[in-house]
Amino acid sequence: MPWQSLGDFSLTDQWQTTPSVTGELFRIKHSSIPEGVPTPRAVIAQSFLDEQSVFNTFESQLLTYKQEVESFSFYFPNGLTEHSIAIKRLDNFQFPWNLTIETFVPENDTQAVELNKFYELIVLLNSVPIPVTTMETNLTPSYNNVFVVRRKSSLLVPANANRKELIIRNPNSKDLILGFSVDDNNVLKEELWEVGKKEKFRLPIAYRGDIYCKSSFTGVVYVCQFE
Repeated sequence: MPWQSLGDFSLTDQWQTTPSVTGELFRIKHSSIPEGVPTPRAVIAQSFLDEQSVFNTFESQLLTYKQEVESFSFYFPNGLTEHSIAIKRLDNFQFPWNLTIETFVPENDTQAVELNKFYELIVLLNSVPIPVTTMETNLTPSYNNVFVVRRKSSLLVPANANRKELIIRNPNSKDLILGFSVDDNNVLKEELWEVGKKEKFRLPIAYRGDIYCKSSFTGVVYVCQFE
């Protein structure tokens, strides 16, 4: 997976930003902090300068120190030509906290198009930003747009023995129901999960078989698998 460094940062209580980019997938590499100190906290967000050169942030999330590499995805909204990642420290601890921010650079045009459409790789609880789940850094994403038809069950994600992570985004205005199998009449045998309108879903189990869906709309669903 090709990653490009956006810079090394020593966090302070002032906003710092990366160079402007068009990517959506980012990862954080933390430098070591002194042993026995409290866990430092920061905020990470998308940012841009508007036509009046006013600094704007959005999709803010909580960032805490971790020994592991941590991945974030920030959806690139329509209307912007580029965005930056902004970060600032929230705590008042006196020890230094340094980190590196990198962005995923697609290897080909297909990956670039699909990544531009894919929304987030993290889970939000209610309206409160939370830390993202730490992911293995050697996983390779693949992207697919699946067309589904209203009131019909469809094979959304075929079985994949190498699947490690699975993220589904429903950009439509109606719900999507997921299950593992269909009967002889092509009806879901069980309704296991619901992906709400405009929501993202991360498969909570290590399942590598077929995933079917039942939709109350006709449209496209975005799927991202990690191997």
